[in-house]
Amino acid sequence: MIQGLHKIIEKFILPQFPWIADYNIRVAHENGRKFVLIKYYVKSDEEGSFIVDESFKEVENLTVNVFKMMGFGLDTYLEGVLFHSYPPNPL
Repeated sequence: MIQGLHKIIEKFILPQFPWIADYNIRVAHENGRKFVLIKYYVKSDEEGSFIVDESFKEVENLTVNVFKMMGFGLDTYLEGVLFHSYPPNPL
């Protein structure tokens, strides 16, 4: 199912928001549960800064809705959607 989430992000979310340079999905396992964290890397200026506007909330809402619609089991939780400047640092 995580592969499906990758495909939806790449084909549906990223093309709508060209200011997103890259993304990463981290899955952590704990006590039989999975926790999914999605990190988007935003194109930034030379100093690594970017301006947060309402489109960030739109990306977050789309990501949450896609996660819910994919029908992950009751043992899989969306831990969060984060935004960081590009280039990415390891999670």
